[in-house]
Amino acid sequence: MIYELIQKFDTAMMTTQGRDGHMHSRPMATQKPQPDSPIWFVGALDSAKIEDLQKDPRINLSYYNPGSRAWVSLSGKARLDQNQEKIRQLWQEDWKIWFPEGPEQPGLVLIDVTAETATYWESEHGRIATWVSMAKAYVKGEQPDLSEPKTVSAF
Repeated sequence: MIYELIQKFDTAMMTTQGRDGHMHSRPMATQKPQPDSPIWFVGALDSAKIEDLQKDPRINLSYYNPGSRAWVSLSGKARLDQNQEKIRQLWQEDWKIWFPEGPEQPGLVLIDVTAETATYWESEHGRIATWVSMAKAYVKGEQPDLSEPKTVSAF
């Protein structure tokens, strides 16, 4: 369920803990799931996010869709993978924006995320019904009647 929901989002906000102890977030493109890694990203070995993950592999990914108001907050651990064969296999042409030398660019690293827990919310009645419920609540000065977020920990 969570993996299918995540694929509806184009971008994740990846949060790591920096050496300074503060949390740092940055946008990361959602990648197509792979059989051995349903949640993964690509990065540069010399980037701050990779430095953060080398120090502490705990990670949070948050996703939000302003149209449907659906969201996911996923916590887990990241594993870094520099396997050149796998990088070539997964290479996507639009990555050239960040990695102009292509899949052979030194310092490319895959970030595999193992989910441990996720909390999510998705409208049970569709986007229009959600907006109608919110509009009614606004007019009446009440809370909207929406489903509660769900938390899962078994993947």
